[in-house]
Amino acid sequence: MLNPRRVHIVEMNNIFYALGIDAGGTLTRAVLIKFMDEHQLVIGISEKGSGNPASIGWDNALRNILDAALEIIHQANISPLDVSVIGVSAAYTGWGKYVQRYVELFRKHFVNARIDVYHDIYASLLSCFPKGEGIVLIMGTGSSCLGVHEGRTVLVGGWGHLFNDKAGAYRVGRDGITAALEYYDGRGGETILLSLLMEYMGTNNIYDIIDHIYSSNDPKSIIAGFAPYVVKACRENDKIACSIIHSVAEDAVNHIWAAARRLGLSGAIEAGIVGGFYNGSKDLVEHLFKDIASRKCLNIIVKPQLVKPVCAVVYPGIARLTGLDPIDLALSAPNECKQIIK
Repeated sequence: MLNPRRVHIVEMNNIFYALGIDAGGTLTRAVLIKFMDEHQLVIGISEKGSGNPASIGWDNALRNILDAALEIIHQANISPLDVSVIGVSAAYTGWGKYVQRYVELFRKHFVNARIDVYHDIYASLLSCFPKGEGIVLIMGTGSSCLGVHEGRTVLVGGWGHLFNDKAGAYRVGRDGITAALEYYDGRGGETILLSLLMEYMGTNNIYDIIDHIYSSNDPKSIIAGFAPYVVKACRENDKIACSIIHSVAEDAVNHIWAAARRLGLSGAIEAGIVGGFYNGSKDLVEHLFKDIASRKCLNIIVKPQLVKPVCAVVYPGIARLTGLDPIDLALSAPNECKQIIK
């Protein structure tokens, strides 16, 4: 989602400054990149608390976002007036309804900058397809899939853990815990997931586990946190754990195929897959994904994530400013943009 307002761009001997913001539910990350002709240099990185207004309210979220931005400017010893492009990946935009709130926040300080605000799933798409057209599947705590092609946009999934997050860590953790409890009851097959669940929760009393989950203020995170143990069990050839991972891989294929079908795509389908769960189980999921797609007679080509979203969101603005190809910009990104920024 773009802010259509165009403003005067500051040029200083072919040097441009771009500020990327990733306003996530847990952390707000900011990166300041200095562009010198075709060269890029990260000159500042900062982190603050949650930037998601749905979690901590608008005042707190916007304060964290602005603090991250101004801290990085102070570190670099430049003026906010020197920043030419700001790109924001926002976890909460109301699909465009709240974009202006973010724009107004930055406009008060960065009066010369072009400001682009994207929903975080679109920022993930840009991290794989810098020109903003393609398909991306997020396999994190939850799951959702975005497809953009020739002006059409479709969203698949993303309905939340209560309904249909079928290709993410919450589903894996939930199904893993369920399998462990069924084995304990004698209703399910033998699985090492029971002992791993005890290890994860730090107790030998199964009822302590249930009390802890149901009384928690954030049961979703606790349940999703068991997903790596399910992955571990599958790597140790636990059949029940592997059946869970197989089911998730099949849903990943279904997400991408549904997006491609709705976009009218056929033949080879290029798609990026991102997210913490995917990165932590890539060896398993990628193998199963290819096998399942093949059996469904689908030619899905998984494309790599070129840069992190916090950097990806500045490249469209820099491309418009300089005339450079956003793909070339992403391919020549600094190492800090190709790694997890901490």
